[in-house]
Amino acid sequence: MIGLDTSHCLAFTEMLNVEPNPQRIAGGRVTLVYPKGSPDIASSVSRVPDYTKKITAMGVEVIDDLEELVRRVDVVLLETNDGRPHLEQALPVLRARKPLFIDKPVAGSLADAIAIYRLAEHFRTPCFSASSLRFAATTQKVRNGSLGAVMGCDTFSPCSLEPTHPDLFWYGIHGCEALFTVMGTGCREVTRLPMHDGEFVVGVWEGNRIGTFRGLRGGKPGYGGTAFGATGTAPVGTTDGYRPLLIEIMNFFETGTPPVTPAETIQLFAFMESADESKRRGHVAVKVAEVVAKAEAKADAKVRAILALEKPGTALRFHRPDTTEHFSDGVAAPAAPLLWTSQFAAPLAIDRGGDVEPAVASVVASLTDTLQRAGSSPADLVRLHVVVVDDAHTPAVLAALERHLPDAHPAVSVVTAASGADAGLLIDAVAVAAPSRVTDQVRVVAGPAGTAAVMPTGAKVFVSGQAASGEPQAAVAGTIGQLATSLEGLGLGWRHVGQIRVFHQASFTPSEVIDLVRQAVGFEPCPPIVTAVWTGALPVEIEVVAHDPTSRNSADGDETISFITPSGVTPSAGYTRIVRIGVGPSIWTGGMVARADASEGDHEAGDVFDRVVTTVEALGGDRRHLVKATYFVTSDAAAASLRRVRATLYERDRPPAASLVAVRGVGHARRGQSIDMIAVPVEP
Repeated sequence: MIGLDTSHCLAFTEMLNVEPNPQRIAGGRVTLVYPKGSPDIASSVSRVPDYTKKITAMGVEVIDDLEELVRRVDVVLLETNDGRPHLEQALPVLRARKPLFIDKPVAGSLADAIAIYRLAEHFRTPCFSASSLRFAATTQKVRNGSLGAVMGCDTFSPCSLEPTHPDLFWYGIHGCEALFTVMGTGCREVTRLPMHDGEFVVGVWEGNRIGTFRGLRGGKPGYGGTAFGATGTAPVGTTDGYRPLLIEIMNFFETGTPPVTPAETIQLFAFMESADESKRRGHVAVKVAEVVAKAEAKADAKVRAILALEKPGTALRFHRPDTTEHFSDGVAAPAAPLLWTSQFAAPLAIDRGGDVEPAVASVVASLTDTLQRAGSSPADLVRLHVVVVDDAHTPAVLAALERHLPDAHPAVSVVTAASGADAGLLIDAVAVAAPSRVTDQVRVVAGPAGTAAVMPTGAKVFVSGQAASGEPQAAVAGTIGQLATSLEGLGLGWRHVGQIRVFHQASFTPSEVIDLVRQAVGFEPCPPIVTAVWTGALPVEIEVVAHDPTSRNSADGDETISFITPSGVTPSAGYTRIVRIGVGPSIWTGGMVARADASEGDHEAGDVFDRVVTTVEALGGDRRHLVKATYFVTSDAAAASLRRVRATLYERDRPPAASLVAVRGVGHARRGQSIDMIAVPVEP
């Protein structure tokens, strides 16, 4: 338990620790308490000495080291009455991934509340907050459908004020929580009306449903309200004491499933903060979305500052619209060293009933060893590139990767391609790495399992796929020569390259291609080389990514991106030959496929591009800040469709660098196109 300045501390401990007790709840005990809470709220500070004596008598050890408490317990009750220190007190619990209940108010501001839940998602720590009134029998009965669809609701409760908190956070939250338990999410607009003996707040929900809260400070206040439903009315907002809440908390600790979603709690606090904003503006209606947007900006700044102090990788931001999914649609990486790996291969049964577990276990072990040797870890993964031999393998491979990478949530790009005789599963990765003392060159780290190239923090260059004709050996040599010329035009060489990606015909195996590329590069240590079999007309297409220590690009404005067409080369409206980005964060999507089965025309391509742009925007970018695309297509028709849709999306002078790769499949049945994208934020 954290905090010892609210009656909840003693009530919860008595129900968990004291026997015999008709109110006792089995399943756990309070063993440790960290008593420090509010620094300046007199009603809180004055309680601690007496509460310390009483809780000690119930067998609880008082401890002054919060980190030690977190290490020694299984789950945590954050009970500090003052919401302002909650973010700071919750952080070590979230970091340790110990299930956490935060008593009301979840925080001292909406921004802090949002930050807590974003950190909980980042660290994948189960977390929830609620007032005891949420679980009162009358309120739960209506929430569970006793009146059918809820048309509106009025609640009331005591509403004493605490100057250090928004007006409704301190005690009005009880009645507001009952209101939201019945009405749910979807409040669009809030108006707070003047009232001499309390507060009166009106909320307008989607569908023009009305919910009101009356905060009482005159007369003899109580708890209650009325819900209006399709089949009648019913009382709500009453109190059944603390026991129903503690039962829900203990169930949550057992299952890890919160009984209240973060979205509902955040909307509740947005409602209360919007009420304050309405008062500040002279009691006019306030759009909740406007209040949330301002709070989210503050929360983002807080989260970035917190994660910047964490180890490499914890500063990653993950975009997962479906929070039940382990892997991310997109990942935002900080301005930090990035690491590119070689490819890790393992045999994989090609029949549809084949067991993928041994292959995945093997490649993850090799990947982990390589990451650790280079100063990184699985938790630092940004993107995985996966090559399978059959679309049917994808679900099993992803499920196995989730089991073997429990702390990693990268974006994942999957393609289906013949892999030759030496492997059925190929994986390579991009990850955040620890800073290196060497800041102007790529550091290649070779180990028994594979190779990684650590690219320093700084400008990066993406060179679009290039291809030369001829027999395989001549085609590889010619293409490497073209790439060398492109690099030399920027004042760069192979020592600056972080990864060489090769798409090749099935006439030669990955190991043969790697040998040919290594010979053509002629530089040691050679950067990591990764491969995939394509069905293109030419023997190979090769692209590279490089560090540019010569760039003076800052992290300010559009100058962070340079779209470069080498001298003597005709510009293309569909892609840029070379794109250089300056120092700053980057955004990485997974391999995006259409949400519905592939169909005739341009619908599939439009849906894929929509997913890409939506993901990039969710992480702070936009379509003007796309810098590197890989387009995978399974047919000429799919390629033509992609080109048509692409032409409508990009500004003529700033399409991303790209490779258009014809493959056997995109890792998902009945899909013909996939795109993985790299972008930079609009405001680094």
